[in-house]
Amino acid sequence: MFARHLGGPFLLALSLCLVPPAQAQGADDQARLDSLIGELRDLIERGEQNREADPWFLEDMKALVRKYDWPWQVVIYDQSFLEVGSDNLPPGWTPLQGRYRMEPNFGYRTLVESRPGQRERSNEELVGELVGSLLSQALNKNNNNSNSQGTTRYTAAQAVTERPVSNAFALTVRLSLRPVEGTQGRVGVGPYQGEPGGGGYRLFYLTGAQPGERSFELVRRSSRGTVSTIEFSDAALGLEDGQEHEILWTRDRDGKMAVSIDGQEIMAVTDRSFSDPFDGITFVNTGGDAAVSYMKIEGTS
Repeated sequence: MFARHLGGPFLLALSLCLVPPAQAQGADDQARLDSLIGELRDLIERGEQNREADPWFLEDMKALVRKYDWPWQVVIYDQSFLEVGSDNLPPGWTPLQGRYRMEPNFGYRTLVESRPGQRERSNEELVGELVGSLLSQALNKNNNNSNSQGTTRYTAAQAVTERPVSNAFALTVRLSLRPVEGTQGRVGVGPYQGEPGGGGYRLFYLTGAQPGERSFELVRRSSRGTVSTIEFSDAALGLEDGQEHEILWTRDRDGKMAVSIDGQEIMAVTDRSFSDPFDGITFVNTGGDAAVSYMKIEGTS
């Protein structure tokens, strides 16, 4: 039954791919594995074009390729913020401004609210003012008393890493978002070069977005401060539900970047503006309620 749906090349490729990648220890072995992955990709593409295999099988093969084709073998940073247990940032992070709050089962929480009628600022203003913060945002610890005094906008808290990040990287962030009435802003993460406000990439989630509006933007900031959106998504993902969601952002040696949310790819683009390693990762919140529970950065040698 199974073989009836598959051509000979698919069966051969499948049998070869079942060899665990850990066995490819030498340079020659890795080269053979890379070649096999490339051939398998070609087979999948041909199977889709010519309908030589069932769609469910092709999806399984794609998942297999994604599992084996992982060039980011160097773990640069791997931290669950749920294990830290205090309002102080974990070792390795230098806070530059703002306050942070550790919440059980959520991680480091930050809250930023907008004043009524405050205009939406441009990417240039937002990034120029706020880029360079990880686990962003000053948290209003007296939020329960703030309603009687009117809503206040807090400046972004800033904290930075002191470890280099390779130009090709895989960044995993788990966070939960909760809606804040009347507030629209950006919750973002990305690598930077030089100073925390220097050049690099930022991936922004647009809080408070309505169906049909942009929900994600991938932004490039040049070393001269020029900011531009290089890709965006209007996928309605319903992330502001208080539940944990996982963002995976990869960039390979050729500048090909892909972003997926909970395993669903929402963005793919190539940008070669930066060829040198990055100096850290930033996280920024310009309006919204966000808690980061986990971060992992993987790179290349």
